Amino acid sequence: MNLPQRLFQKVPPEKAARLVKGYSLALLYLTAFLKLFKKTWNSLVSRYRQKRSVSPCGLVDHKQRPHVCPWWLGYLLISPIRRWFQKPEKILEPHLNKGMTVLDLGCGMGFFTLEMARIVGPGGRIIAADLQPKMLSGLKRRAAKAGLLERIDLVQTSENSLALSKYARQVDFVLAMAVVHEVPSAKHLFEELHAALKPAARVLVAEPAGHVKETEFGASVRAAEEAGFQVVHRPGVARSRSVLLERIQVV
Repeated sequence: MNLPQRLFQKVPPEKAARLVKGYSLALLYLTAFLKLFKKTWNSLVSRYRQKRSVSPCGLVDHKQRPHVCPWWLGYLLISPIRRWFQKPEKILEPHLNKGMTVLDLGCGMGFFTLEMARIVGPGGRIIAADLQPKMLSGLKRRAAKAGLLERIDLVQTSENSLALSKYARQVDFVLAMAVVHEVPSAKHLFEELHAALKPAARVLVAEPAGHVKETEFGASVRAAEEAGFQVVHRPGVARSRSVLLERIQVV
């Protein structure tokens, strides 16, 4: 007899029935809440896209700012609930080894960054780059609490530059998770990544499937190819359109 059976054997039938009913209702309410949250989120994203007039490949009207995730959503993006469908270790481990130098582009508050730091170990280096100072501040606090801050370089980018010139040809791997559609020019972004990467280094690009259309994602991949990358694989990343790119020598 397993533990739940032994526990319920000691509980009066009426109380056991109430407990089962209570847990069932709680699960039902949680499921309904998650569905409502998803519907609301998709609605907000759709309205924001219309307001910002986002076009393929993350390009925007020159009079408007690029479409950037608000900093306060960083707290939602590091929620444990996200691990239900995107486990950092599952996504990262096929691509990372001890001692690597890894760029987490658009790192936010570090949903992937901390796992990267654990995987590469004390001899590795993580470059955590983000446009928004408050995202980086949140990451710094979390990394310090986890005892991983000494392995992480915090880099604040700008709308026109990734600020990676000091890392030229030093980076082994880049994760660009839900970030390409936010930049003014995907081609310029990939050109900067090309300069920072070692020969044959790789970039995993993943864009939210409910937010970035297939045509937009295809335009981003073509921009990467024009900047000196080739497609080597299309790995499955939950709720994302994804591609694994490899740096090639530009002639």
